Amino acid sequence: FADTNLSDGVTYTTRARATDAAGNVTSPVASRSATYDTAAPTVSGRPVNGSTLTVAYNETVSGSPATSDYSVVVNGSGRGVSSVSVSGTSATLTLASAVLNGDTVTVAYSGSAGVDAAGNAAATFGASAVTNSTANQNPSTPALVSPANGAFLATTTPTLTATFSD
Repeated sequence: FADTNLSDGVTYTTRARATDAAGNVTSPVASRSATYDTAAPTVSGRPVNGSTLTVAYNETVSGSPATSDYSVVVNGSGRGVSSVSVSGTSATLTLASAVLNGDTVTVAYSGSAGVDAAGNAAATFGASAVTNSTANQNPSTPALVSPANGAFLATTTPTLTATFSD
């Protein structure tokens, strides 16, 4: 028996009973339910914080996408993806190096290994904007190099030299 009028995302319940040649009908067996699902998981968000970029989906996904399935661009330059893990409704990418506050980031996905419970592959997408949630870091404190501490100066406008670590 095939029902061709099923609606995507709807859970259906079935029960069966048997009729023998003499017309005897059994009691219905325990019911079974299943959700008809033909829709691919879609992206609901793309936040990045430092070296962690999360691709959030609208439903639970599983699988093992390759790092090469993702393309990350930061300020116009490619950024490597070191690892990918999938858990719950997210794929978490570890970037080769952290992004900074204010960096412009995009991500694209071209794989098919991320799937939902029904086996529908996650939808691919081209370069899409990422929400950069990386906190703004305070700059390092400069170290004054010259003039030396306690020096005697013959000018009211001395030249100061400093070094910075960032």
